[in-house]
Amino acid sequence: MARAKHLLNDPSSTLRRAHDDEPCFVLRGQDATAPALVRAWVELNRETITEEKAAEALECAQAMELWRPRRRAT
Repeated sequence: MARAKHLLNDPSSTLRRAHDDEPCFVLRGQDATAPALVRAWVELNRETITEEKAAEALECAQAMELWRPRRRAT
């Protein structure tokens, strides 16, 4: 699962592969709705994404949930 720093530095990341004028939307771990939105994205795209991509997204949703309480505590 990618973290923000890696997405910005990895030339093969989805974010880096976007066209210069391509609209994008980023969900961050501090957004309380982000995990549910990521899970909904997986369900809506089950037919068109690989199992690997689905698993990566679900892992990210779980990591967001685990990260949020730790972030609030600091």
